[in-house]
Amino acid sequence: MLAVAAVLFTSPQVPILLSEGYPPAVLADFAAGYMKVAGGDARLERGEIRPVTPRLAELIARSGGEALLVVQKGNVTVEDFAPGYHRATAFNSFSMVKSLVGALVLKALAEGKIASLDQPLGELLPASATSEAGQVTVRELLDMTSGIDFEPSSMKQMSGFEEQPFEAWPYNPFGPLARLHALGIDAVLPGLRVSQSARGKFLYQNVNTALLGAMLEERYQKPLADLLSEKIWRPAGAAEAHWRSYPASGKTTPYCCLFAGVDDWALVALYLMKNGSVAPFLPDELWRYWIGADIDAAGRAHGAYRSHMRYDILDRAGEKLAGPFAYFVGQGGQMVLIKPDDDLVVVRFGEDLQLLHSTLYEAVK
Repeated sequence: MLAVAAVLFTSPQVPILLSEGYPPAVLADFAAGYMKVAGGDARLERGEIRPVTPRLAELIARSGGEALLVVQKGNVTVEDFAPGYHRATAFNSFSMVKSLVGALVLKALAEGKIASLDQPLGELLPASATSEAGQVTVRELLDMTSGIDFEPSSMKQMSGFEEQPFEAWPYNPFGPLARLHALGIDAVLPGLRVSQSARGKFLYQNVNTALLGAMLEERYQKPLADLLSEKIWRPAGAAEAHWRSYPASGKTTPYCCLFAGVDDWALVALYLMKNGSVAPFLPDELWRYWIGADIDAAGRAHGAYRSHMRYDILDRAGEKLAGPFAYFVGQGGQMVLIKPDDDLVVVRFGEDLQLLHSTLYEAVK
């Protein structure tokens, strides 16, 4: 009994996380632990739906694909679901939602809620002012170069070659991420440390997004789920979504676990790709920064990262598609690919990652 009591005292997150379980890939019950993201009622236009190519079917099968949606020039052209999945399935975004938090930070800059991306966090989030995290800038948090070394990072393969650390999600109930995931950013903020040798280098850490989410709530004095609804989700016309909250605080988990359908993600991607609908989402210069218009081919060649977005390029000879694209990605098989030059959006969910370039080449034939 003493041993159990010691665990509960030193690791209060353990019973919380054991009770909740690992974040599911699909959620059917939104009763507790999820905040609503109010939406709209837009509908995607469905043109002539093409069957998936044999090569694309192979990619889907090999990676445990569950859903694929291709939208080009405003029409759905490819739609494919594995048995048991459909348009109404509420898929877990895992880390894809980080890209929306990144967009919200740029929106906050456009609206004067922050003065500059190079402003220290401590000036924007008072709770961080006396911690080492308060020294880092918004840009460093956005670009995962803050030097905050909070959790182990694993290596993943996505495009056929080894990449920089891609996702950190070892589900160790005694680890630092587990403490953040259960108790919230306030519980871990005082203990965050910045490695000066790591500062300026890419290191994928969920806590960076957690800090940005807390900063946005502080600057707007609104819950993050309401901000997402007001600034992106509802204007895009996406249907109501559900976002996981920290069990201990009830605040939204900024780095993970927004549940929505494939159509909703396509609508949001189209909205951002076109920089809004009735009114611009961002000033043109800032939107071009978000879409990565200034990142050249060499910078994209092995997957650039900025503003919680990833950037790459299609450069295979003889293919119909070529040129730059940007994408959101989650820890498993969640991807939203955006290619403005071709008015193209691809939404994909599955058990594991599906090759980026091959997916895009096969999506448009």
